[in-house]
Amino acid sequence: MRALGTLALGFAPSLASAGNQFEPRVVPNFGDVPCLITHDRLRDGLFHIAYSIDHEDTDLQADELSDSRRHQFFAFRLAYRSLPPWISSADVQRAIDMQITDAPSVSDEDVLELSSDWTPEDWLRITSDDERLPITLVQASRGVDWDTRDAPLGAYLVAGYTWEPSANLWTTRRGIVQIVDSTIPRGHGPAIYFGRLTGAIVHEGDGYQVTVCVDAEPGSTYRLAWAIDAPGPPTWHDSNSGRIDTETELTIDFEIPYGFPGRAHRLRLEVESPEGRVHAAISRDLLVVLATESPSDGGTNQTDDSRSVAKDGCSVATAGRNNEGPPAWILLLVPFVVPISRPRRRPRWASLPNFLS
Repeated sequence: MRALGTLALGFAPSLASAGNQFEPRVVPNFGDVPCLITHDRLRDGLFHIAYSIDHEDTDLQADELSDSRRHQFFAFRLAYRSLPPWISSADVQRAIDMQITDAPSVSDEDVLELSSDWTPEDWLRITSDDERLPITLVQASRGVDWDTRDAPLGAYLVAGYTWEPSANLWTTRRGIVQIVDSTIPRGHGPAIYFGRLTGAIVHEGDGYQVTVCVDAEPGSTYRLAWAIDAPGPPTWHDSNSGRIDTETELTIDFEIPYGFPGRAHRLRLEVESPEGRVHAAISRDLLVVLATESPSDGGTNQTDDSRSVAKDGCSVATAGRNNEGPPAWILLLVPFVVPISRPRRRPRWASLPNFLS
């Protein structure tokens, strides 16, 4: 980060190792929640967020910041982008002053307030930086109340932030919160939540059915696209489009494309209201595509009546094949094909790391 680099020129070349450097972080657990909640702020300005923790974490070491090992909560208008590990330049400077980190290791893109991926309109604090919450059972039992009265209407992803430099962690609450005002009909626009994609190992040409949670006016339209999961800007390929006749659930049939065996695919869904307001969501889970014999090579690519159906929250995925599916050994490769996290410079559309789940 340029400004911090100037401030740190006089520091010694080596950093002190904080006593908590290799300790596991205690993150908030949001449990099972509905994939989409509509909250009318006119009826209640506060939206309650419940969470729990595995155990307390308050034993600070002498070389830690005095407010380390705390939780903070945020709401994001745009989900499924990687989140920077730092919130503000002030936080980074405090860590530099304690020699917990150094300026060359922190760029503007590593700081939420400075990142080009996140504008001030994309996110808001539920708890302020100077009111980070202690990681105690008593505090977790109270939860946290989000004052939505000044929040712009629309869909939000709630995330918890474990402040314990230098390894600060994000944990997302699965499901979105749609903030509405009953005095402003449809003032909030459409909202989508993918949930989990189940049956993640598929074959070229398979039929794949995904059901997503949606809050949209009848008459809205949707557009489904897919992209190969790879570093750099994604190349989206249009797939399905259609009209939405329900306000709560949308089911789309997606045919796994040929030509990309051994690659992981990600899906993007856009919903546009009759007034022209658009909300997009990108699947946080990947579809791992295996090769299969295409119809042009003599394969029939037909499915029979035996279908594997899995259900998880608001997402239902069904994949059908005319054989017994992939060999068992392929399951061993999934952790390598679908990484838990990516290198620090991930594409801006990439899913949040798994520790955010």
